[in-house]
Parts: sequence; structure tokens; C-alpha cells
Amino acid sequence: MPLIQFLIRAHRNVTVVAFAVAGAALVLFTAVFNIEVARRYFLNAPSTWSQDVIAVCALAVIFLAMPYVTMKQGHVRIDILLRKMGPAGEKAVTSVSLVLAVIILGAVAWITGIEAHKQFLRGTQTASSIAIPKWPLLALMAWGFLSSALHVLSLPFVRDDAQ
Repeated sequence: MPLIQFLIRAHRNVTVVAFAVAGAALVLFTAVFNIEVARRYFLNAPSTWSQDVIAVCALAVIFLAMPYVTMKQGHVRIDILLRKMGPAGEKAVTSVSLVLAVIILGAVAWITGIEAHKQFLRGTQTASSIAIPKWPLLALMAWGFLSSALHVLSLPFVRDDAQ
């Protein structure tokens, strides 16, 4: 069990760092967006690169923050029906939901990871003003899904004070 706790703690620490990077990407997103608005509407000189930077930042924000939100169990939860089921019903539905979440997140991570590998082998680049390889973007998506799946999977092993 100590190895599992060590791995969970390490994964949680990586997730916190990734969340900080997501915050930095959000700051960059906001700055570039505001600069583009000023350039476009006040200077009549829109840039050719801002939309690309904004798109990559948005991707980073979503897939670097998603594992943190999962780790903190911060997703929106509508539990009115669960509360009416009583403790046994709530536990059963929650357990099935968590198993399905791990399966779906894991499958999407697998599919996205395979596609990232294909894009890497092909050398495919984005069709934008700043052509960059696609595989790191897909790898980031795969990481977000896999990391979220691992957080859901680790829920039974995490002490309440670590949440």
C-alpha cells in the first residue's frame, strides 16, 4: 500500500503543477485576446497569429485543469435523485458512475494517445498561420483524460484530508 500512496501523492503533485501551468495559459489567453481586440478594433491591424495562440492556450487550460477539477471532485453534480434513493442507492449509483467514468476517460485517453502517435509518425502539422506539430496537442488531450481517469480510479485510496 505505501507504493500506491506514493504514486497517488506524486500524481496529485503533478496535477497541481499542471493546474498552475493552466493558470498561466489562461493569463496568456486573456492577454493575447485583449491585444487582438485592441489591434483589430482600435488600430485596424488584426494579427495573423493571435487566433492560433488563443486556441492552443484554450486547449492547455482545459486539459491541464481537468485533472485538477477531477482530483478535487469539483465537477457540477446534480444529486437530487441520489439523495432520494437513500444511502444504499446513492452508493450503488455513485459506484457505477465512477466505474463508467474510468472506462470512458480511459478509452478516450487511449484513442487520443493512438492518434497523437499517428500524427507524430506522419509529421502532421496544424493548418493555421503558425504551423506546429499536431501530436503535442493531442498528447496533451490524452494526458488530461488519462490523468482524470487515474484520479477517479484512486478515489478509494485517497484519505479525506488529502482531498
